[in-house]
Amino acid sequence: MICARRIATLTALLAHLLPAVASAQSNLDFQIFFEDACINGGAVLDLNNRCADIEANATAPGALSGPSEVSMTPSQGLAMNQSAMSRALATVKETQERLEIRREGIDTAWNSEPVSSLGDVSRLGVFLNGRWEHLDRDSTSSEKGWEGDEGGVQFGADYLLSGAAFVGAIVTLDWADFDFDGDPSDGMFSAPGNAGNSESDSYGLTLFGSYNFSEEFWADLHVGGGYSDYSFQRRASLQDDLRVQQTTFTATSDSKGGEFETGIGVGYDESWGGFSGGGYARVNYVWTTVEGYQESDSSGLQMRVNGLNQESVVSVLGIRGDYAISTPIGVLVPQARVEYEHEFMRDRQTLSARFVQDTADNVFRTRGDSPDRNYGNAGVSISLVMEGGWTPFVDYEALFEHSFYERHRLTFGIRKEL
Repeated sequence: MICARRIATLTALLAHLLPAVASAQSNLDFQIFFEDACINGGAVLDLNNRCADIEANATAPGALSGPSEVSMTPSQGLAMNQSAMSRALATVKETQERLEIRREGIDTAWNSEPVSSLGDVSRLGVFLNGRWEHLDRDSTSSEKGWEGDEGGVQFGADYLLSGAAFVGAIVTLDWADFDFDGDPSDGMFSAPGNAGNSESDSYGLTLFGSYNFSEEFWADLHVGGGYSDYSFQRRASLQDDLRVQQTTFTATSDSKGGEFETGIGVGYDESWGGFSGGGYARVNYVWTTVEGYQESDSSGLQMRVNGLNQESVVSVLGIRGDYAISTPIGVLVPQARVEYEHEFMRDRQTLSARFVQDTADNVFRTRGDSPDRNYGNAGVSISLVMEGGWTPFVDYEALFEHSFYERHRLTFGIRKEL
């Protein structure tokens, strides 16, 4: 009798634990997650119809074809936070370029006296800049690839406190538009042309300052933040493992997010006639967040996705050189630079998602790629310091030796001393 009771107790306990075991396994494989939602999850409405479609044609309930598992895995959600990080780092880079241009525009020798004693040196300058950036992320076994453009407009001002120091502010208006790579097709699986799209509009403010300890040695600091609106499409196909029936759908969603960035840099510059050059070191910190969102669609395959946060600390070591050329309309200053970057803090992202119509709330987790820790930038620019305080410029920079990304950035604008 006691033995029978123990067996009954163990059987009841095992039955209670089985759903938990299935939920844990769902983190490993999308097919197991889908089976759990269909068989044990209490699926309702349209999701229940999708489960019935698979069961009617597959070798087992919830059994999906291999290409369908790849298509259904919602790794696109990882890209929004990566886009936010890329945009925040671009803001950091643009701020540092504005600091460099302002330092080059101070024609007087280093002087710690109040600016009122510096003669004709302008205290106040305003600027307007534009940015276009193209990014291409390779597909991997963990994440879908994507390609697209970012752009934006900056306007701001800086104020010369003395011959050694200036401060300023930048307001940024940015946008981004990315298309996700389509999944591979074969004779029995017709993948969508692309796996969706992500768009964003962002607004930010950055404050900065720079101080020259001597004619050669300088340091600068910046701090800023921003807000973003996102719209998102995820396109995927559900297919049974016998490849009898395929359902392609497009789920849409909206989200919001924010960014914070700060950094400090030091550098040393020397001049030899018209040529000047030097080295610099920087440490930048960036934090981004994208709020959770819920997709909309009538297929039953729409998902509810948890929010994501990221932190990144990037060190930069660089060298630069420029040459001043006198022309009838002003001083032309071409420049070149090379940088090495190392990323310390950012970890692999884990995306958690659930079917909206799964009443048991089973969770699917997919992990992104580990970030590349070491890569470089190379850039060239040209500016023209004109009479009347006008300084137009154009700058091009490319990323190199990165494991996942290809990036090309073009920045252009004009500055006016008042």
